[in-house]
Amino acid sequence: MKQIVAAVICAWLSVMLELAFADVLPRGALLLPVLCAVLTWQASVRLLLIGGVLLLTDWIARPTLLPLVPLLLPFAVLLVLPDAVQRSYDVRVWLRLPTPLHVPLLTILAAVLQSCSGVSWQVAPTAQDLQQLFSQHLSPLLLVTVPVSAVLALLLRLAEELGLRRAFVAEFRRL
Repeated sequence: MKQIVAAVICAWLSVMLELAFADVLPRGALLLPVLCAVLTWQASVRLLLIGGVLLLTDWIARPTLLPLVPLLLPFAVLLVLPDAVQRSYDVRVWLRLPTPLHVPLLTILAAVLQSCSGVSWQVAPTAQDLQQLFSQHLSPLLLVTVPVSAVLALLLRLAEELGLRRAFVAEFRRL
């Protein structure tokens, strides 16, 4: 229960900072890295559900054409889980990533999905449309989200080293 309350408070604070500095920060610049860090903190069903609900609530409050981030990001988290968790969920991984890269890569994926969710797909976008999407929406978002997600990944690693975060293997052995 403490993890859920902490996740909701962190997401709420990041949304409040984004709204307070709306002219400086693009939409999702703080929320996406914070939710990616929350989803990888302790990969449990409750946190995946709460993260998905928080992303869906953000999409309802600030809608785009498609809710790609709330629908696909929790499933992307399942692809980067450690081996012990993957065996218990029966998830196969094609690509093994180092742990410090989980949060930044999930954040980049979420930023790309958020940028793509605003594009109208009724007519196939041209190269000029995609270049405009990258220059106007994705690149300012990535300039903020990548450093924030890297700092959060370092904080997650520090929490693991200090014993504030239980290792996944130890958690499943305990059960």
